Amino acid sequence: MLGGTQGDKLLTLIWLCFIFILNEIIDFLVM
Repeated sequence: MLGGTQGDKLLTLIWLCFIFILNEIIDFLVM
């Protein structure tokens, strides 16, 4: 159960990084 929670935290962190990078790319393309 604890390992699953750690996995969820890691997945959330990866999603946040992915969304952040995606926003940076979109801002770059718009400019």
